[in-house]
This record gives sequence, structure tokens and C-alpha cells, in this order.
Amino acid sequence: MGSRTHWKGNSEMLDLKAKLAAAGVVSAKQVEEFDEKEAKAKEEKSRRANERKKPQQSRHNSQRSGQPKRGGGSNSGGGSKQGGGANRGGGQFNKRGGSAKKKPSKTASDVETLKSLNKGEAYVRIRKVVEHSRLDDKEQTIPGVDDQTFNFVTAQGRISKLYVTVKTAKSLSDGNAAICAFMSHHGLSHCVLPKDIALDFAQVFPLWLRHLRGHEAAGQIEAPPEPEQEPESKPDKSAEVAQTSESGKVAEAVTSTEVAEGVSASDGIGK
Repeated sequence: MGSRTHWKGNSEMLDLKAKLAAAGVVSAKQVEEFDEKEAKAKEEKSRRANERKKPQQSRHNSQRSGQPKRGGGSNSGGGSKQGGGANRGGGQFNKRGGSAKKKPSKTASDVETLKSLNKGEAYVRIRKVVEHSRLDDKEQTIPGVDDQTFNFVTAQGRISKLYVTVKTAKSLSDGNAAICAFMSHHGLSHCVLPKDIALDFAQVFPLWLRHLRGHEAAGQIEAPPEPEQEPESKPDKSAEVAQTSESGKVAEAVTSTEVAEGVSASDGIGK
């Protein structure tokens, strides 16, 4: 039915063009130009229809052959690449989960480098390690509900304290963590560090190791400063001068007396 209608439409169009040409409304050249445009329009329409059919046919063929277009299930192409990505993701997960070995801190273990630095440079380097490795909360000044107070003795012999969690307190009691001093931006401060890092710092600054269970060198007290010796008193030169002048006067008086006596004696002998 459709083909008959289409044929009927084409025949009517031909009859119309023939009638117009016969009536002199359009020329034969205009009829030819119209036919050419109509043919080109049909070709363009057919080309677009074929282009739309190609993707549908390729998807249909890939589904029939059992190979998805994106290659997700194949052994080559996207499948192997995705597999590699999964392995990389797994490695990252293991690293975050703690199953992978943790690399030691070069800054913490490089004791020889710390010894070669001057005090100011060593303070800065140790402070950076403390910021990333301390087990207590540097901002905490008031204990939490479950926190514990851990007392220790400073190098000056004074009792001080830190507020720590139950887990950190257990690490200190078991000897897996230590209380260590360090030079903060506000002066000498104290923190809780893992045992190995605290021992490294103690090799450079022995008095900084304030508490480590079972370690003999922990908790040393610095020696008291030696009392200043009073300067020796210098002899009073004015007293010496006065004594010398007095002695001179006495000597002069004695000499005068002796002279007077000698004169009197000589006068007596003359008489």
C-alpha cells in the first residue's frame, strides 16, 4: 500500500512538472535543476541513514561474537589495563591498611647527621620529627574523660605531667613509648614518642630522655651549676701608703732626737 502511494505521489509530481512546463510557467532548464536538487537530497538522506545503521550493526555483531565493545571481559586491551589498575589500588590499600612494611624515618634514625649539626639546626630537625611522630596531643591542656595523667621528672628535678590516652599510657607502661624533651617554638617542652625515635634523640641530647621503662639512662638530672668564686680581695694601697708615711715620720723623729742628743753630748765634752 505504501509503495503504491509513493508511486502515485511521484507520478503526480511528474504530471505537475509537465503541466507547468507545458503552460510556460517554468522552463525545461528549471525542471532539470529541480530534478538534480531532488536527486542530491535523496542521496544525502540515504547516506545519513547508512551512517546511523553502522554503529547499531557493530554493536549487534560484537554482542553476537561474545566480545563487548569496551573490552572489559577480554584478556587484552581494556581488560588487562583495568586489571593492572586493580593491582595498584590493592597495593595502595595494603599500604594504608598497615600490611605493607613501614619505611623507617630517615630524620629520626640519622643520628650522625644530627650530631654534625649545630644546636639550632638540630632543634629544627628534631621539632619536625616530633610534629609528625608524637603520640600525645600537643594542643591538649585539659584531660579528656578517659585520659590519664602521667607524671615524670624534668632534667631540672621538678615534677611535671602529660595528659595521655589509655592506649598511650599503656605504651609508656610497657616500654614501647617514651617521654622526651624537645625544643619547641616556646622553649623546652615534652612529648610522647615511639621508643626508637626517643633513643635516637637521646644519643644527641642525653638529658632529653625523661622516661623510658627499663632504660637506665632515662630521667637523668642535670648537674647543678658550680657556685661562682668570690674574687680575691686586693690589698688596700692607701693603708700601705699611710703606714709607710707614718713609719717615715717615726724614723725622722728618731733621727732628729738622735741628732739633738749628739749635739748635747758634744757640748758637754767641750765644756
